[in-house]
Parts: sequence; C-alpha cells; structure tokens
Amino acid sequence: MKKLIIFILLLSCLNLRAQRHNLILEQTFDNDIGIWFENNMIQPYSATVSNFTQRAGGKSLQVDLRKFDGYRAEFGTDPKKSLPEQWAGFSIFLPNAFAKDFSEEGIMQFQAYPDFNLGEDWRSPPLLLGILNDHYILDMRTDSNAVTVQGNFAFERIDLGLVTKNTWTDFIFHIKWAYNNTGILELWKNGKLVYSRLNKPNSYNDKLYPYFKCGIYKWDWEGPSNSVTTERLLYIDEVRIGNEKATYCDVFPGTLTKPYITGSIKREQWDNVGGTSISDIPLTITPSSTSQLTSFEGPLNIADNYGSRIQGYICPPQPGNYTFWLATDDAGELWLSTDSTTANKVRIANVDGWTNYREWGKYSSQKSAAITLQAGKKYYIEALQKEGGGGDNLSVQWQLPDASMETPIAGSHLSPYVDTTALINQTITFAALPSKTTSDTPFTLSATASSGLAVSFSVISGPATISDSTVTLTGEGSVIVEASQAGNSVYNAATGVIQSFTVSSAATCSATGTILREEWDNVGGTSISDIPLTTTPSSTSQLTSFEGSLNIADNYASRVRG
Repeated sequence: MKKLIIFILLLSCLNLRAQRHNLILEQTFDNDIGIWFENNMIQPYSATVSNFTQRAGGKSLQVDLRKFDGYRAEFGTDPKKSLPEQWAGFSIFLPNAFAKDFSEEGIMQFQAYPDFNLGEDWRSPPLLLGILNDHYILDMRTDSNAVTVQGNFAFERIDLGLVTKNTWTDFIFHIKWAYNNTGILELWKNGKLVYSRLNKPNSYNDKLYPYFKCGIYKWDWEGPSNSVTTERLLYIDEVRIGNEKATYCDVFPGTLTKPYITGSIKREQWDNVGGTSISDIPLTITPSSTSQLTSFEGPLNIADNYGSRIQGYICPPQPGNYTFWLATDDAGELWLSTDSTTANKVRIANVDGWTNYREWGKYSSQKSAAITLQAGKKYYIEALQKEGGGGDNLSVQWQLPDASMETPIAGSHLSPYVDTTALINQTITFAALPSKTTSDTPFTLSATASSGLAVSFSVISGPATISDSTVTLTGEGSVIVEASQAGNSVYNAATGVIQSFTVSSAATCSATGTILREEWDNVGGTSISDIPLTTTPSSTSQLTSFEGSLNIADNYASRVRG
C-alpha cells in the first residue's frame, strides 16, 4: 500500500508499530523466530531468521521445505486459545526462484481442532491461503454437522490473482467464525478488499475455533502428486493476530505511519448570531469560544442563536467504503476532504431544517454516498450547525467497511484541526540514482530538506527493500524510491521527490580452469611483428595457469589467449 501521510503542526507522526492495540500475537522476526505453540519445522534450515529481505525492520522468517523432509514446515498458535472473532495480518515474499507448480501448497491456514470425544479426527483446514499454478487461492470448507468427516463438507475456492515475485504481498483477514449464517470473512490483499463473505458459514461445527498456522504445507508430497518441484522457499514477515476489538491498522504489516490521534476534535462557537441558515455563521471572525470534543458530537440544548463548527481530521481504521450521517438542530452541513487539506473538501451531507437528537432518517440528504477511504490516512472533516431557537444538537455517525456502525464517531479516530497557513514550506533535494546490478552490495541514499530536518525514504515499487536509508537489492527490474519529510511545528510537510533506477543482471564469468596456448615453430627474429598470427600454429595446448613452459626451444613464437 502506498500512502502519503501529511503531518500538520504539533501532530507528530508516530510509528504504528508502537500504537497497535488488542494483539494476542505479534512476530516481526527481527531477533528470533519467536515462541510458537506448534512447531512443525523438521530441519535446522526449515525456519531461519534472514536479512535477505524484510517487509519492515531488519529481518524476516525464511521457510525452506524440501520434499525429503516431509510435507510441513509450519508454526502454529494454541488451538485452545483461539477466539470466536479475530484479525490476522502478515506479509509473504516469493523469490524469483519460487517455481510455478501445478500442485497446491498452503502458506497460511486456520486449522480446525477436532472434537476427539465425538470421534472426530483431523480434517482439511476450513480456511487456507495457498498457491497453485502461480496464483494465490483461498480455500474454504464448511459443515454444520456436529461431527465433520474428512471430505464431507462444502468446498469453495477463490482465485486471488497472479502471484508477484520478488516483492512483498500483504494479507489481512477479519473473521467471525460460524458454521451457520452468522459468519464474517473479509480479506484484503495489498490494501484492497478482494473477498467479502458476510452472514454465511465459514467453518466447522467444532467446540474450539480454528487456530492460526503459517509456513509451507505441501500435502501432495505425502503421496503421489503432479508436483514438479522438490523444494519450496519463501519469506514471511510482520505476523500479527488481533482479538475482536482489533482493527485493520492494528494488524497491518509494516511500519505504516499513522497521524497521532489525540482522541478529540475542535469545536468553535459564535454567540448571538441570528438566523437559521449556515450562511449566517460568521466563520471569518474569531469565535466566542472553543473547546475539544471526545467524540463527533456537540453539546445538547445549550443555547439559542449561535453557530458552531466542529473541524479536524479523521483517520479511518479500515480501507474501503464509508457512509456518514449528520443530525443537527437547526440547519447543518457535513464536509469531507479527499486529503488533509481544507482546499479539497466537499459537502457530503446536510440538514436544511432540523432534526431531533441523533435522528438520522428525517431527510435523505442527511446520509452521504459511500465514500472510499484509505486506512491510516488523515482526512480533513468539518461539520457546521446554525441554531435559532428551541432545542439544539449536532451528531455525526458512520458505517465502516465491515458494516459496523459507530454512533457517534469515536475520538479514537479524530484529531483537532490546526491552521497550517503560517507554517514554512520546505523542499527536498534528491539527486538522480545510477543504475545497479544484482551483485551490488547494499547502498545508502542521500537527500536533504531545505528545513534541515531529516529525510525519510521508502520503496514505492520494484525489487528492493529499504531500512532507514540503506537500500538492499532483491532482483532485476525498475526500482522507484521516494524521499519525504513530514514537517513539524514550524515546517509544512514537503512534497515527496521520486527517483528511479534500473537493476540489471550482473555479468557472469564462466571459468573452465584452462587457457589456450598456440605455438609457431621455426620463426626467426625477436619482434612481436615476426609472429605469423595469420597462419595455423604448429601446435596448441591448454595451460592450467597464465604461464607458458620454460626453456623449451629456440626460434619460435607463442600466443596465450582465452
């Protein structure tokens, strides 16, 4: 996912890794492989921490399964601690050498723990993310019977598209387990919702809920198969499992930056203002009072003849479509920007008359159209209210992509508006980058900001990873890198500068261990020009070093070449 997060005055940007909540497992593999309840890694090389490539941090987990080792190289969580609703996020890297195979393998699964007391045995997992014929696929098995027998279940396979090698692919699952029509299954791939299954079964009728496993599961190697491979090697990073209170951002793979959420939003009030129209609010003069709200809802029945504005930033917890509702007394308007600036705001809902407190359905104009928002990105939002006489209220609610409602919008998604017009602009100088070869060692990027603040780098696309300012090449192709500077309480965020370079295959030298020697006999003279190079030599031989024979004859010439 590629996102530009704008940082506005005093709203410093924190690393999301430090802000994650509601996690029951987090493994970044920066130090070790971690502690897992279930370990099916057979050989010492089956699971190793590697610095070859990483989604974030400095290392990732390399998983290597070879056919003679068996058919599993997996880690698993404790099935007795699995939850009825959970989130899971992780990232997968397939190197170029990951060959296309016509035999499926699993790379992540939620396995079902049998009810052994009912006579159940192990069965195929109800949910499995796999690879088949260079496509990512999702396999789902469901059964409502109290005892599920292997093969006696409903099966569905979803094609998730071609795999992309030599780059990281992010997956995020949101699951509410059910064997009846109350289940929820949502899957995001690289930030895009690619599968949604709501109010339908997604599991077996077991006492325990399915538990998480990751690695390689090549079950065809257990017996006869049409597999054309004998080794599977891939990389896993940024594994997180969240409980039912977790959000998309809590399990997002990587170091997605997120605006600092203060838990409040700014409210301004202008007193002694007549009229009931939004245009009556004197927005260009200093308000009579300001305050901070802890949710997107103003005070109830506080005065007459005033105007108010609630403005700030909203940070969506999930990617996808959001719907907003506005309720006000008297008139009201709700505005949302396509980014963090006021310049791009558009009106998305309004109340021309008045509504009761949290009365969402009086006017069709109170409800916005579905609006696609990015998780973790900051958007400017503004609500206006003009009160005449009688009761007064202002509330805003939204529906999230997972269909849940939040009434009103909670402060955990909000931060107050700060005027950035007084901040100083800055620019970035980032020189063009030279071409590279795959054999080049990691190298350091250099860029400067006119503010003197430190510049950050990110790989937008291509066969490379970056840690701080150090780039590590992972294959051939075009690499696009962006230099950015977030700004602070003095400087605005700088416009990012993008540079690209090409990585080509390194030249190879194939050595046989010998070099050709040619000799011409009966050649007079002592000058190089005397050698009859245009004629066939009297004899040829192969030398095992770049050195001819010693004191072998007179009046001859030789050439050693290769």
